[in-house]
Amino acid sequence: MTLIDTLFAAQDLSRVLVLAMLSGIGVMIDGKLAKGSWSFLHPLLPGGVSGAFAALAVLLTLPLGQSPLTRWTLTGLMLAGGLLLLIFNELGRYAKLRPDDDGPERCSDRPTLVRRISVSMASDILPYSVILGAAAAASATTAMAVSAALVFANLEIGRQAIDEYRSAQVSRMDQLALLVLFSLFFIGIALLTFWALHGFTDNGRGWLAAIIPGFLIVASARALLRMGTGSVAANHITLLAFVGGFALLGLAISALGELSRELDVSNSTFQHSPAQSVTTTKRTEKGGR
Repeated sequence: MTLIDTLFAAQDLSRVLVLAMLSGIGVMIDGKLAKGSWSFLHPLLPGGVSGAFAALAVLLTLPLGQSPLTRWTLTGLMLAGGLLLLIFNELGRYAKLRPDDDGPERCSDRPTLVRRISVSMASDILPYSVILGAAAAASATTAMAVSAALVFANLEIGRQAIDEYRSAQVSRMDQLALLVLFSLFFIGIALLTFWALHGFTDNGRGWLAAIIPGFLIVASARALLRMGTGSVAANHITLLAFVGGFALLGLAISALGELSRELDVSNSTFQHSPAQSVTTTKRTEKGGR
């Protein structure tokens, strides 16, 4: 039995917990990077995140060609995935903007400013957490690919949060405590989403697998649009970062696939259908007898 077999022999919820922890740690890592000598990477993060999402969307779209769903259905589901992220964005904007608000730059009340920054960060984390839980409900392989991309996305979210908390004169210990809370928030929402969707049949999981690429395409465009730079040089750097993120994630996932084949780990090892697990267990018991 290989190491990968051993890791994924645990219960389904444990797998999702591990993947969510790996993705959520991106929020914590950037709390350290923002204070270190890695600040030169910060302008590259949005472009890299966008490229990683685009690569992941392409890689997750390719298997859909063998799906029993019609092309019209697949197109509609991908559009629904993009619409899901837009809905999250609108909900987050509604939570951040109140009729009596004067804007963060005019707010002199520090607790209110910290609250607005925290709400903004939570609204950024929420859709990524939901999509990780949905990916885990579709298949474990999809969840691993999505969690790899979300590490970089959470790095960017953590960097923005650190910068804004510093501007609000939040102490370093409070910054660390807030980042820990947001990491736990990310993990908790991912687990809740997985728990809510895991009971789907194989057909329902096929629908989930078609929704995720559409979500990622819009997330890729959103990461680029949030740059808001008018400088030609900055746009060229963003383009290079996009290509780099696209290539790195694509190569990493391809390498993982090659490694699994070399280790003779079948795709069924990474699936987590309860019915399949029960059937496999019964066959093993009968063989032992």
